[in-house]
Formats: sequence, C-alpha cells, structure tokens
Amino acid sequence: VADFEADLGLVFNPPDVRGLRVLAQARQRTCAVVAPGHPLAGRASVRLKDCLQYPLALPDSSLSGRSVLDDLFEKSSVQPHAPLVSNSYELMRSFARESGGVSFQIEIGAGTSAGAVAIPIDERSLPTGRLVLVALRGRVLPVAAAAFAESVAARLAEANQMRE
Repeated sequence: VADFEADLGLVFNPPDVRGLRVLAQARQRTCAVVAPGHPLAGRASVRLKDCLQYPLALPDSSLSGRSVLDDLFEKSSVQPHAPLVSNSYELMRSFARESGGVSFQIEIGAGTSAGAVAIPIDERSLPTGRLVLVALRGRVLPVAAAAFAESVAARLAEANQMRE
C-alpha cells in the first residue's frame, strides 16, 4: 500500500506506518485448527502446551502470525516440532485435517474451512491481536476498492460484535 502496489492492505498486528490510515479493525484470537475427530476438538479453548503433543503446521516467517507464535514459544522455552512450515493457510489446515496435527490461524478465517475445528488459544497463553484494514492516507480509493473496503469493514465490525 505504501509503495502504491495495492489500494488496500489487510494486516495482522501491523507496525505503525506513517502515511497509512486505518479503515477498520477487529480484535482477533489465534486458534488451534484440528480435524473434527482430534482429541482437542471438543475443548472450548486450549493452551499452547496442549498443542505441542501433536505435529504442528506453522506459518512461515512471511506471515505475521509466525512472529506471534515464535514469541510465545520463546517465552515458554519450547522448541516446536513442525513437520510443515508454509505460507498457505489452506495447506496448513489440510495438514491438520489429514495428519492429526495442529495448525494455527486467527479466528476470522480459521472456522471457515469444512472438516476443520477452530479452538481459541487461551488468552493467558497468547494475547489477542489486531486485524487491520489500511489504505494510503489522502488517497481516494477506486470504486471497486472502496466497495471491497466497505465489505471487509462490515465483516470486521461483525467480528468485533461477536467478541463482545
């Protein structure tokens, strides 16, 4: 967005960047994603240590969710066993569904895949983050981008209401 390569950005836990304006945002918990028959699937929430008993699919360093997980692993003095590291959330969800493992994703997208169960990570283990829709400050959005931004902003507002 700042380099004029995109009209909008949807970013998890973005750094403060001058020149960008926040159009909408939602607080988001990180969830463990597992298959419906997985031993963790029936829980209301899990701790990170509960997930470490299973093979993990972790986001690669290009995804901001990885730094959140790495901070938590470091605080817990844990070396995760991750047979899969990927920049594809769909691949990580497939891994969890097919292997009996665990992947991680923020809640707004974690529960949208058939055949997967999203379980919030306990707040004591992992703080909530912010999913933020941004645009360049002072830039008038093209009609299509503005319509898309309105749709995303409405979905983020719904996500905020569900958390209240």
